[in-house]
Amino acid sequence: MGDSILCRVKNCRFNKFHLTMRHQCGGCFEFGHGQMECNEPVLRSALTNFDKDMLEQHLHCTIPDCVDPHTHLTSGHSCRFCFSFNKELHNKVLHKKKCPLNPNQINPITDNVQDYTLTKDIDFDTIASKYSLQIGECIILRGGMGSAWYIRINKDTLLIEFIMIHSDSWGQYGDDSSDMYRLNAFVYDYKIRLLDSYIGF
Repeated sequence: MGDSILCRVKNCRFNKFHLTMRHQCGGCFEFGHGQMECNEPVLRSALTNFDKDMLEQHLHCTIPDCVDPHTHLTSGHSCRFCFSFNKELHNKVLHKKKCPLNPNQINPITDNVQDYTLTKDIDFDTIASKYSLQIGECIILRGGMGSAWYIRINKDTLLIEFIMIHSDSWGQYGDDSSDMYRLNAFVYDYKIRLLDSYIGF
């Protein structure tokens, strides 16, 4: 079984360690497809044929607190929030540094209006209303110069929350300046909607 192809997403590098449904797209962060299929409805639909694939019980992930052990092997376990793989997860120092959900958060998942001098002119309630933001949905607005604003209605608190990703924080300069781990946690389990609009100050 370890040599069998489990994931049918095109160009998946870890296709022997997780099912198709557990493949996370590096573009939109949703599960069940990859970047090659992300903007191709026909290809994405074809991958749903593998949604009923199952691993035999003895192959299920054994990492403690794994939320979906039936979708991947122990050797294929990854943190849904910071992308750490199995060996990195056992390095608690590394995982704590990378994962925004660790008990001693270095960076909060959401941003605060007070963190940005320009946001005093942004009415997030108006933005949510203007774009018909729904509970469980996250919209993306361009910020200019390669930055972007992610805005959601929190499923639990129903509060409007946001995170701003600066043009230098997409991971291109390494982990120390990357906000991708925070972003992945922010959009996890939310439906993404990219808007062809710029946020106004």
